[in-house]
Amino acid sequence: MNHFPDRLSVFHEWSRVLRHGHRAVFTDPVVITGPVTNDSRARHSDALIPIEGDERFEGLQRFFAAVHRLTSERRLSTIAYLAEKPPRSLFVPQPKV
Repeated sequence: MNHFPDRLSVFHEWSRVLRHGHRAVFTDPVVITGPVTNDSRARHSDALIPIEGDERFEGLQRFFAAVHRLTSERRLSTIAYLAEKPPRSLFVPQPKV
């Protein structure tokens, strides 16, 4: 969810397609998994810096280091959200904006 630039429109679309009385579960994690690490980024810095710029590259390096530290200390949480469209009998349509 954290990669969608317009989250509100995503929620509107979910509301449109979700059936009454049904639920959608989603997460908004800030968890780094897989092969992206400070070491792998550092090894490819010659390719990344021209794309990201020096300041952005260093900022991302600090971010990944913090995420790695918090994850290894089991202090980085992933939050799950539940969206539920009420049953039709309870549904009160909202005016379109």
